[in-house]
Amino acid sequence: YAVGVILYELLSGHRPHDVRDHTVPEAARIIRDEEPSRLGSVRSEFRGDIETIVAKALEKDTARRYQTAAEMAADIRRYLQDQPILARPASTFYQLSKFARRNKGLAAGLAATFVVLVLGLISTSYFLVEVTNQRDEIVAARNETDRERDRTEEVAKFQADLLSDLRANAFGKKLIKRLKTEMDKSLGHENAAEFTGSSELPEIAGALDNINGTNIARDLLSEAVADRALRRIERGFTDDPLTEARLRISVAEMYTNLGMHEDAVNQLRIVVNIRRETLGADHKATLSVMNSLATQCNRMGRLSEGEELYRAVLEGRKRVLGEDHRLVFKTMGGLGALLVRRGAHDEAESLLRAAIDGFEQAYGKDNKHSLSSRNTLCALLLRQRKHADALACFTDLLAIRTEFSGDDHPQTVRVRNNLMGTLFKANRLEEAEPIARDVLSSSRRISGDEHPATILAQNNLGVLLLQIGKPTEAEALFRDAYKKCLKDMNPEHEYCMKATSNLIDALLDRGASAEAEELCHELIDVRRALDPPLPGLVAQTLEQLGHACYQQNQFEDARIAWQECVDLRSDINANFWLTHRARSQLGQAFTALGEYEKAEPLLLDSYESLADMKASIPIVAGAGCVDDARDRIVRLYESWGKQEKAQEWQTATPTSDGD
Repeated sequence: YAVGVILYELLSGHRPHDVRDHTVPEAARIIRDEEPSRLGSVRSEFRGDIETIVAKALEKDTARRYQTAAEMAADIRRYLQDQPILARPASTFYQLSKFARRNKGLAAGLAATFVVLVLGLISTSYFLVEVTNQRDEIVAARNETDRERDRTEEVAKFQADLLSDLRANAFGKKLIKRLKTEMDKSLGHENAAEFTGSSELPEIAGALDNINGTNIARDLLSEAVADRALRRIERGFTDDPLTEARLRISVAEMYTNLGMHEDAVNQLRIVVNIRRETLGADHKATLSVMNSLATQCNRMGRLSEGEELYRAVLEGRKRVLGEDHRLVFKTMGGLGALLVRRGAHDEAESLLRAAIDGFEQAYGKDNKHSLSSRNTLCALLLRQRKHADALACFTDLLAIRTEFSGDDHPQTVRVRNNLMGTLFKANRLEEAEPIARDVLSSSRRISGDEHPATILAQNNLGVLLLQIGKPTEAEALFRDAYKKCLKDMNPEHEYCMKATSNLIDALLDRGASAEAEELCHELIDVRRALDPPLPGLVAQTLEQLGHACYQQNQFEDARIAWQECVDLRSDINANFWLTHRARSQLGQAFTALGEYEKAEPLLLDSYESLADMKASIPIVAGAGCVDDARDRIVRLYESWGKQEKAQEWQTATPTSDGD
């Protein structure tokens, strides 16, 4: 008991009973009859085993105390070693019996009252037995259902984690490594390193090193895991829609990781319908999957559907979560990114800056959502031709992203790609080329050859190579990207349209105009069918079609294509450099057709306009367009027989692209 008093005072700072200012008999009565305050009520961290050990030492009943100091010390050691202690808290019955012994009169009165209450309750309880039994049966059934649901939820979560964690890149590396090991065993070697340098079968060793394991793994995981999981879901969970929805999301995530975005979109649409029906349109889980679907639509180039979804999610989340919730900022960033692609730059910039400010105030500058929105804002600055601002923005972002995510994170690669694009548009091509090659190498290593990110990297490197005079390598990249798009993506996907357009440019560059013409008609059909319509893209392909026809001496067909190109671009902006370039090309067609009087005003006016706005023409995209317009005037007068005017324009001081 004395050791318990000492321990109590050491821990709490005061003794179990305050007997100061009391006589010795009164102090003895307090110690004998009154229970000390439990340690847990003095300081919460003492609740549990410590409180129990001290209470046992201070027991009034000597038989319930520790019998020796050594016994108490042993329990304390057990506590310090995180072992179960032998002391146990006093039972409720024991505490009531002690109270009754100390207060016999009060206890007797309470007992009599209790007896009366019990007698009254017996009669009432009789009539409640049947109802209670029925209720218990219902509750038991409900509890069993809940337990079954909990078990199903656990299984669903486990399966979902398995599916979402599968990565084609890691799986492919392990696959090739295991293949080398098994080949080693078949040859009697001890390890894979011996096999890869084997002089017996060097061609096999080289072939294995050149195999892209990611591509193999992608097909295997899709067929053996994702597709089978989907069939199992459709057979086994139709009576449990919420679990079905969770599993379908996991399959969609896996399809996304494998670059199979169309399959992912199909699964997410099903989940949206399930959650709307079971949880309601404004439930946070419904809004979450709608946001995921909007993101996928943006990736697939389905901008109308994606914008509609994003706006619905934004309004829903503001209504349910409030204006300053992180998920509201996340949706703002997604919608802003989509609007950049649609050309709604003012609204996009407003949304992106609001999202960045919101995330940075709450989580700091290295928050992944803030970094993503900042990347999109940098890209918007680039689209607005603010090259210096965009270059500074991407350079700063790359430093943060590399530190935060590492060199090979997909988002880091994405920022490097955008930095390369900024250097390209600033005509710093020598600086851009090694970055473009590094981005393509990283994308192949991380995502595989057929992933959209890799196709984009191929397109970008090809455009750069075409500009610096490496058309053969550029065409090979474009052709490969085009074939992959036809296999795995919708023709209207942004990357597919880019691959087709870039391949047309490469074909025109080497004079393969017949094939280029065929691809132009194919791409024009796709771009005319876009919803919402994007006339600028149609005009771009019509301009290419005009060149393809012109190279084949199909001058009337070239005139028709360039005339429509001029009409479309004039509707967009009559005083834009692309419009004036198209008018100059139309004048070239009239020259070839011998309609010199129609050609002359077009050529002279377009040259004057292009020369006046030369400073604002993009350095790379508009390279040589002013000189080309002047050369067309020379050819006009030569064909027209006006040699003096031709000589006048020919000897005129040519403009240079660096001016």
